[in-house]
Amino acid sequence: MGLKLVEIFRDSLMLLWKEPKVFVPRLITTAIYTLFIFYSAKLTSEILTMGVTFKNILILGILSPILLGIDIVSYGMYPKIVTEYYEKKRINLTRILLETLKSWKILLTFGIIVMIFLLIFIVLLSILYLAVLIMGTFFIFVLVTIFAIIILLVFALLSFFIMPVGILDKQSIRNTLKKGIELSIKYKADVLKINLVFMMLAIITMIIATLSEFSGILAYLAFAIFLIVRLIQAIIYTYISVVNPSVYLKLKE
Repeated sequence: MGLKLVEIFRDSLMLLWKEPKVFVPRLITTAIYTLFIFYSAKLTSEILTMGVTFKNILILGILSPILLGIDIVSYGMYPKIVTEYYEKKRINLTRILLETLKSWKILLTFGIIVMIFLLIFIVLLSILYLAVLIMGTFFIFVLVTIFAIIILLVFALLSFFIMPVGILDKQSIRNTLKKGIELSIKYKADVLKINLVFMMLAIITMIIATLSEFSGILAYLAFAIFLIVRLIQAIIYTYISVVNPSVYLKLKE
């Protein structure tokens, strides 16, 4: 049985319209990431002038997993947020945050999985693109890009249900991963369509982000555009975070 994707996307938009407080976790996460971007720019400037130091590596090594952890906790709140919305309960973000933190095992496991995947993916992609630069073949560049997109989609597909299953069903890590992957494989066609929509939204946010770089020498205008872009990104990622558990809840009906 297929999922009613149009209905899920529409209902998710209605949720955001009726409960604007749902944006708060992602807005906070985006604000923290924005501060990190500014700090990274300063750190990059130091690296360019003084070279790479142990202090620079240590700071980035500490901040990166902390930011990923905050991001995953924020993402992990949405299964309960969406559940309470459909159960017509009052959404209390503080209470939901505390309840989400009780599922720290699945949050930690998911965080480790994402971090390991990103490290392997970035290293592998860097090596492949370096080979492309050496060979200078556009066809190989296209093949590597397609390969990267396929890898991202496969990972997104297999991990799609892990967070809602882990947060809402409160099963063991092993059973959570098993059930999440089994559901993804069973509904692979629908999940693939959803992830393609997510990827399209992510590409749109990236395009918008690049537009903010073409603002001339007006520093204040560039800064304002950058903040607007970050706000748009937060809105889009909130929508993605809402759709994900909505799909799982629809399956449980």
